[in-house]
Amino acid sequence: MARQLFMVLSEAVEGREDEYNEWYENTHLDEVIGTSAVVSAQRFELAAEKGAAAPNRYLAVYEVEVDDPGEVFPSIEAKGEERNNSDAINRETIGAWVWTPIGPKHGG
Repeated sequence: MARQLFMVLSEAVEGREDEYNEWYENTHLDEVIGTSAVVSAQRFELAAEKGAAAPNRYLAVYEVEVDDPGEVFPSIEAKGEERNNSDAINRETIGAWVWTPIGPKHGG
């Protein structure tokens, strides 16, 4: 199986930053790993910008084991109703992309 990257840029609903971060880090990531082909996940916060502005402050990077990149979204969406969703995430500004490797990993 190939390892795809599923990347999500998101932000909190205004005034609910702490609730959003608590849910994303301590509930959402593990639930996605437990109910999909995701094998690992890590969150990042924007530290610096140069060039085009980032649309959102937070990035989640998921490693997904599937043969076909087209399987990533269906895998993640398949059991979404089984997860504890939060209305602290701003669903109007969220963006998600699947990235497939085009070459080998370099370095460590």
